[in-house]
Amino acid sequence: MSAEIAMRTHLRQIDSVNPMLIPPITIIGCGATGSVVGVLCGKMGAQMMHLWDGDTIEEHNISNQMFPNEHLGRNKAEALKEEIVRYSPSLMMPMITAHDKMFEEGDVAGTPIVFLLVDGQDNRKLVFEELLKDEIVEHIIETKVALEYFEVWYINPKDRKDVEAYRESLEGETMEEVCTNRTVIYTIGSVAGKAVSIVKKIMHGEPVPKRQTEDLRNYSPNLRVWEWRE
Repeated sequence: MSAEIAMRTHLRQIDSVNPMLIPPITIIGCGATGSVVGVLCGKMGAQMMHLWDGDTIEEHNISNQMFPNEHLGRNKAEALKEEIVRYSPSLMMPMITAHDKMFEEGDVAGTPIVFLLVDGQDNRKLVFEELLKDEIVEHIIETKVALEYFEVWYINPKDRKDVEAYRESLEGETMEEVCTNRTVIYTIGSVAGKAVSIVKKIMHGEPVPKRQTEDLRNYSPNLRVWEWRE
C-alpha cells in the first residue's frame, strides 16, 4: 500500500491509525470473537495477517460469527480470509495466510501482535506456552467471553508479572460461561472492538490496561480496568 492509497482509503483515521504502520498480526481462533477481530483489523488497514483455525462453520455459528450462509461447512480460517478481503477497501491488497488447523505444539505465530482467541482452558494454555517460545511475539491480546460479560487481557510475553498473572487466571478459571458456547453478537462486537483498539495503543506506545472487564447486563457501563501493582 502506498501513502497515496492509505490517504484515500483511510482518510478519517490516518492521523491516529496509519495503515502503513500497523504491525503484522496473527489471529489464533477465527470463531466468534476472532472473525469479528479479523474483519475489524482488515477494515482498519492491517496489511499482513495470519489466521489459524481447524474448525468448520456450522449453522449455529452464523448468528454470532462474521460468516454468511454460503460459508457453511467451510474451514473458518479460509472463510475469514475471504471475508476480510471482501469487507476491506477495494484498493487494498492485504497479505493474509490462512492455516486450516488448530495452533499446536511446535507452531510459530511469527508476528509482533497475536490475538489468542481459542475456546477452552486447555487450548489457551497450550497456545500461550507456545507463544512464549516465539521471540518475534511482543504483544498477546486474549479475550474471555460469556453471554453478556467479557474480559480483555493484554500480556507482554517478556514481562514476568504479565505471564504469571495470566497463567494464574487460567489455573483459577471458574466462570462456566467463559467460552463462545454461550454468547450473543452484541457482546462479541463489544469485546472485539475493545481488543482491536489495543493495536492503536501499541502503535503509539500508549499504556495498555492489563485486564479489562465489562458487564453488559447493566444499563450503565460497568467498566473495570486492572493494572498490576508492585
